[in-house]
Amino acid sequence: MLPPKWVQGTQNIIAALTKEATDQVVPIVLCGNKVDQRSEARLQGLACVDMVAGERLSQDHETMIFFETSSKTGLNIGDTIVTLARAMLTREDTEVQSSSLRIETNGMKGTSCCSASK
Repeated sequence: MLPPKWVQGTQNIIAALTKEATDQVVPIVLCGNKVDQRSEARLQGLACVDMVAGERLSQDHETMIFFETSSKTGLNIGDTIVTLARAMLTREDTEVQSSSLRIETNGMKGTSCCSASK
């Protein structure tokens, strides 16, 4: 079971991101950080969000990916950044392919901005 404050806080952030993005799909990476301290925190009776809970929350949002990370040990830091960058590039490629660019000549054939007229 996810701690309600954690879920609500995460949902609020997601709502703010998607509101600002209007009709764009925004890739989101959710990081469960400080994984290296989980065992010690549990021994002290502190609540921790586990991997299953994070993955469950990310499955509710089609563009969200969950990683457990540790800044201290570097666990999954590189993978997280690479995954987000790839998701952003994929989204951008999709947007470029779906939009079309038309260059219209408007009857300007044979004329040049540099041609002299007398």
